[in-house]
Amino acid sequence: QDQFKILKGRKSELVNANDTVMLRLKAGLNTMLMLDVVKNPPDFMSTDYLDEYVYRMTDIVVEDGRDNYAIEFVPRPGASPSAIYSGRIIIDINDMAFRWIEFHVSPEYLGQATNLYILRKPSNLTVKMLKANYKVAFRQTGNKYYLHMIQCETGFRIRKRKQLSGTVYNTKLEMAVTGIDTVDVSRFPACADRRWPAP
Repeated sequence: QDQFKILKGRKSELVNANDTVMLRLKAGLNTMLMLDVVKNPPDFMSTDYLDEYVYRMTDIVVEDGRDNYAIEFVPRPGASPSAIYSGRIIIDINDMAFRWIEFHVSPEYLGQATNLYILRKPSNLTVKMLKANYKVAFRQTGNKYYLHMIQCETGFRIRKRKQLSGTVYNTKLEMAVTGIDTVDVSRFPACADRRWPAP
C-alpha cells in the first residue's frame, strides 16, 4: 500500500459564487498515485485484455539520446464497453522499460465514461464529458525506473435545467517527482491532524 502525507500546502480561491457548480470529481493525491500505470495497469496494459485492443508499432522515438519503440493502441471493433482508451506507449529498445504512456478516452466513448468521473452532482445538473487526457512518465535512477510525472486534463460541459448551452469546465492536474530516497525509507503512522480533508 502506498502512503503519502502533505508537508506543506497552499490554497487560493478566487471564484465568483454565481459560477460555482457543486460537483465531486474523482481527484486528489490518491487518484494520482492510482495512475501509476505500471503498478496499477489499466486494461490496455494488462495481458487479460489484450484481445480488447489493437496494437501497432508506428515509429522509433529518440529521447535523451535513446531509441524507443512507439506503440499505438485503439479499442478493437466489437470490444467490450470497458475498452474506452486510445493512446501511445513508449518503450526503451535496450531494456524494454516503459518510458512514458499517453492515453485518452476515445471520443466515441466519452458519453459512457462520464459516470466514471463524477462522484456526486445535484439532480438539476446534466454533465457531459468532453475530454480526458493523461500522460504518465518514468525516469531511470540507478538501475531502476521510477514514477516521474503524471499529467491529467479533463473537460466537462455542465448544463443546469432549462439552460440551453451550459458552461464548459476544464481541470488540469499535475504531479512531478522532484526527489527519490531509496535508503531512508520507512512507513509512517497515520496522521492524527484532520485539518486537511481526506483526498
